[in-house]
Amino acid sequence: SERYKGFGAIAEALKSGKIRGIVNMVGCNNPKVLYEKTALDVADILLQNNILILTNGCVSFPLMKMGYCNMKDGLPPVWHVGECIDNTRSSGIFAGIANEFGKDLKDMPFAFTSPEWSNEKGIDASLGFRLMGINSYHCVEAQIHGSKNVIEFLKEGTRETLGSVMHVNTDPKALAEKLVEDIKAKRRALGWVVPGEKRKAVAP
Repeated sequence: SERYKGFGAIAEALKSGKIRGIVNMVGCNNPKVLYEKTALDVADILLQNNILILTNGCVSFPLMKMGYCNMKDGLPPVWHVGECIDNTRSSGIFAGIANEFGKDLKDMPFAFTSPEWSNEKGIDASLGFRLMGINSYHCVEAQIHGSKNVIEFLKEGTRETLGSVMHVNTDPKALAEKLVEDIKAKRRALGWVVPGEKRKAVAP
């Protein structure tokens, strides 16, 4: 559509494997984890695996301070798209790229992560992407521990209804590795090359 023109180049890079996946990283800081380090630990592993990061809000400040948004090979490895209410810009980028392939967002190698989230609006942002079928990844448990049923529903129970789930791991590196593996699985399901893996021979 007219609204989503101009995504051809990034779509091509994504399909070829030059970019393995795209992640929207957001979230305020949380005293339950090392200040800003958790987000950087997750970002490091994503970037080592050629996963493009879109960021907005509080988490974008450590990424900018540490140079993650500086130009490299013509484009920065982390794209800053605005303040915390600008998640819609990231969802618009996701939609534009998916539209290039005629695919649903849930089938694309996309993810949402809020490593250090600390308040209710973080849950809202997460659910905004989860409603589109995009998994969310966190290093702190959400503020939903008054009910076992609510916890189970928001984490795994949404797999059938929304096509997405919530992953929580207090180890940021382990969380990031899980995210990378899930991105690879999305690529395999699309029949796209997974850099570093041999493609299985298809019987004639």
